[in-house]
Amino acid sequence: MRRLARVPSPQMRLRLCDSHGYVRGRQYATQIGLAHHYTPHFGSSARMAAQVVASAGASLNQHQGNVSLARRIDRSVRRHLVDGIRHRGWELDARNLEAAQVFHTPGLRMSARVLKQRKLAPVLTVHDIIAYRAPQYYPYRMAALIENLVLDLRDRGVIIAVSQATKNDLCEAFNFPPERIHVVHLAADREVFRPMPDSPERRAILSRVGIEPGEPYLLSLATNEKRKNPGLLLDAVEKLAASGEAPDLKIVLVGNPGWGSAELGRRIAVSPVLSQRVIVAGFVADEDLAAIYSGAFAFVYPSFYEGFGLPIVEAMQCGVPVIAANNSSLPEVCGGAGRLIDARSVDDLCAAILSLQRSTAERARHCQASLAQAERFSWENCVRETIRAYELARAGN
Repeated sequence: MRRLARVPSPQMRLRLCDSHGYVRGRQYATQIGLAHHYTPHFGSSARMAAQVVASAGASLNQHQGNVSLARRIDRSVRRHLVDGIRHRGWELDARNLEAAQVFHTPGLRMSARVLKQRKLAPVLTVHDIIAYRAPQYYPYRMAALIENLVLDLRDRGVIIAVSQATKNDLCEAFNFPPERIHVVHLAADREVFRPMPDSPERRAILSRVGIEPGEPYLLSLATNEKRKNPGLLLDAVEKLAASGEAPDLKIVLVGNPGWGSAELGRRIAVSPVLSQRVIVAGFVADEDLAAIYSGAFAFVYPSFYEGFGLPIVEAMQCGVPVIAANNSSLPEVCGGAGRLIDARSVDDLCAAILSLQRSTAERARHCQASLAQAERFSWENCVRETIRAYELARAGN
C-alpha cells in the first residue's frame, strides 16, 4: 500500500508534538468520508493521528468518492500547530457532520453533538486506561474522565484498542462488549527507525548527547515519570557497580521530564556512582534516534503499565535487544524477541543485562529476533485494520 500520509496536500499540513516532546511527522488532509476529531495530546495518539487517519481516509476516498472532511482542533493543543494553519478554518460544523458517515476521535471524549447524530457511526481509539486501573501513577484524578470516555459508546459504536491488553482491560473494567472492540496495533516509521551501522555520523550524534565512541550503554526512552520506572535502571547500575560486573556500562535516559523527575535528578546528582554512569539526554530529535537506538547495548523498558509501548517497536526496528517488563501490553509487543523481567526486581534486570554481556551469540540472537518481531508492526496493517473498524462501526450503526 502506498504511504499516503507522506503525499503533500495544499489543503492542510500539521506538525504534531507528542508526549515525548518529539515532533512526529506531518498529516496531510484529503477529502474523505470521515469526520475526525483530532488532537495531538499523547504520544501514540499523535502518531496515530498523523499516520493512520490521513492514510485511512485517503483509502476510503478511493472507494467512496469525495465527501467532506471535518477536523476539530482542540483549543488546548493549538499551540502545537505550525505552518500557518488558521484556527478558524478547522472548526467542526453541521455541514461536515451531515456529509460524514463515521466520526473518529483518537483519544478525546465524543461531544454530545456528535452522539446525537444517529446516522454517524462513532469510533473511539483508546490507547490505555491506566489512569482508571492504576491512578497512583497520575498526580491528578483522571479515572472519571476515562470512564465517561468509554461509556459514551455503551450503546453503539466501535472502540479501537491499540493492544489486546488494552481490549482486555476495557472488557474487564467496564464490561464492554468484546465484539465492539477492534485491536489495531501501532507501528513505527521504517524510514526513521532502522539499523544505523557505526559511522562518523553515528558517532557525532552520540557525542552530542555525551556518549563517547565505543562506550557501552543501556538506553531508556520514555517520559521520566514514576510509571515508567526509571528508578529500577538506577538500582541496577548501582548493583552492577558494587559487584564489579559491567564496570563500564552506562545508562542513557532519553525523554522529557515528567511527574517525579525532579526526585530522580536529585538521586543521580548525590550519588558518586550514578552521577558518573547516568546520562540524562532529555529531548532528542527524531532524526537522531536511530543512531542512539542502534548504538545501544540494549534497550530497557521496565514500565509498570503500558497501553502499547511504541518505543519497543522503534528499538526492535533498529535491531537492538529489548529488555522489558512482563506486564500489561509489553509481552504482546515484544513477542518472543524480548527478555521479560519483573518490573519490581532489580535482580531480574541485572540478570538480563549480564546474560547479554556474557554471550555475544545470545546478544546477536536477540538482535535478529528484534528485527523479525518488528516486521509484525506496520502502518499499512494499522491503516487496514483502522478501516476495518470503520466498516464494523457502520455495519452496526
